[in-house]
Amino acid sequence: MLAAAAAADPARAFGFGPEDERFLARLRWLAARRPDLPDLDALRPGAPSPLLITLCTGCRSFTDLRRLPLVATLRGLLGRDAAQALDRHAPPTLTLPDGTSARIEYGDPAEPPSSPAASSSSSAWPPPRRRRARAPAPARPEQPPRPDHP
Repeated sequence: MLAAAAAADPARAFGFGPEDERFLARLRWLAARRPDLPDLDALRPGAPSPLLITLCTGCRSFTDLRRLPLVATLRGLLGRDAAQALDRHAPPTLTLPDGTSARIEYGDPAEPPSSPAASSSSSAWPPPRRRRARAPAPARPEQPPRPDHP
């Protein structure tokens, strides 16, 4: 019964916060590229799915659902390999060349992610290419003069 009510409006049922929304966006973005990841359409309005039923297990109300640590629960349901793939291929932040960290915004799974901080940075992007310095040729030891051959 709770799963059916939660399926009608998952955002209201779970009370998605900004961290939850960012995690779900990362997971949806990566799932569009990796079909082996769980189907997150389960957390969009519609019919109850196995994932939604699993999340509702042991809960009696929306209040109970809102108390769930959603990100930690979903990471646990992903499994170790999928969670590592998420961190590797859809990281939450990107370290910029100047050492600062910028949050990556994952929107529509059909589009590449963007970083508002990176796009508003005053430095030019892409950075200018630097020429590699050529290593000096190894010095050749001096050879003694050759005697003239008769």
